[in-house]
Amino acid sequence: MKKNGFLYRWRGFVQGAFALWFIGFVIVGYAANETVVWNVRVGKAKLASIPQYISALGSLTAMKAVAISPVVDGKISQINFSNGQMLVEGDVIAQLDSQQAQAQVNKAQASYKSAQQKYERYKQLSAQGIANISRQELDDQRANLETTKAELAEKQADLDQLSIKAPFSGVLGEFKYNAGDYINAGNALVKLVNKTQLLVNYDIPQNYLSSLKKGQRATISVRAFPDDTFTGTVNFISPTVDDSTRSVTVQALVPNPDQILLPGMFVKVNQEIGTKNNILVVPDQAVLADVKGYYVFQVVGNKVSQVYIKLGTRHGGEAQIKSGIKEGATIVILGQQKLQDGSQVNVLANDAGRHQDSSVSQSPRQ
Repeated sequence: MKKNGFLYRWRGFVQGAFALWFIGFVIVGYAANETVVWNVRVGKAKLASIPQYISALGSLTAMKAVAISPVVDGKISQINFSNGQMLVEGDVIAQLDSQQAQAQVNKAQASYKSAQQKYERYKQLSAQGIANISRQELDDQRANLETTKAELAEKQADLDQLSIKAPFSGVLGEFKYNAGDYINAGNALVKLVNKTQLLVNYDIPQNYLSSLKKGQRATISVRAFPDDTFTGTVNFISPTVDDSTRSVTVQALVPNPDQILLPGMFVKVNQEIGTKNNILVVPDQAVLADVKGYYVFQVVGNKVSQVYIKLGTRHGGEAQIKSGIKEGATIVILGQQKLQDGSQVNVLANDAGRHQDSSVSQSPRQ
């Protein structure tokens, strides 16, 4: 009985193993006859004109920045703004004590008014012939009027100097004095900065001097805003070469209407230095990379060939191809992530299927 039981179990094991082997054979045979076709979208390798750039490091400065200081000594009677506050051109930032200066203006106004009335009376009497007014007397009154007028203007100017005004619109820094403090002429009360226009200064090797021109574009990037770029325009090229670095100082004007960038920031500059024509390019998303280097999938018939390329610059959604493919080559631009050399593909129209998964799709064929 034990022997028969063993044989029975062994027979069942063999039959089960054979059944599994047979099922696997059928599945593998079916898979071997199945072809996976990948849906892809394609683009063409073409000749184009692409801008050429050189990179440099620079720093930002404000186009308008000044230390606000009084032109005369005096006691600060009033400060009208706070640290970091924005103001417009002509705003009175602070006021120095003006009591004495105002008294001088009042006195000069009275003298001018008296001289004006006296001159008008002399002129009227002379015209009517009522009094014996000589031409010399009339001229003396006119001269006195002009003198008092000049004195009034001088006193008014002295008074105006006690009002410390903003020479341009901008943002205030930190005040160095408080109301009630005495400040000497020329001492900085506060710094005023206009950040809407910034300058970036950087150095370019002298070898590129012939390629530098005013009006060229400079693209600015900063670590503080890694997803943003800012565009400037070259407005100055140094007329001399630094004999220690053999470089040329270049300056670009950078509009900053939202005042995101700040003076003093360290920036990377990509300086446009010209354009190259008849450069072979493909859409940037067509280029892939592995341990061997950069490559693209070129469509030939209904299959793809993995072609390794020598890559140049990448700009504006296009990649420069220095070698590997030729103009007019059909290149996979979407759906290449799971492709291999020799994979079969179905080329979709580039305006079709925008709302489906455009990376890859497959359809089995017998």
